[in-house]
Amino acid sequence: MRTIVALLVAAGSLLLGSAPAAADGDTYMVSRSWKLTYSHGDPRIVPHVEDDVVESTCHNDDQMTDWRVNDEDLVAEWWEKADGTGVQVRPEFTGETEILEITIRCEKA
Repeated sequence: MRTIVALLVAAGSLLLGSAPAAADGDTYMVSRSWKLTYSHGDPRIVPHVEDDVVESTCHNDDQMTDWRVNDEDLVAEWWEKADGTGVQVRPEFTGETEILEITIRCEKA
């Protein structure tokens, strides 16, 4: 059992990191991903998040200009953060284990 948990944690840390990607000098991209899975029949988000809402944000006080998701069917509802620095998403669970990836475009402040 411990081995399985250790393997899941290791795999999750590889999949779920924040990864900025190069764009032009004034903008950049940030991608985050989460595993939507089930434990004893109950929906789970890995890594754990508060209030079942995932969030992707720009660095510092940079402003989000656009965002996309790898599968729109995995989005139950979404809203931009009030300060304009990112997006929050309440995932839609499909009954299968899925990966939700959000990529945002940020403009340097």
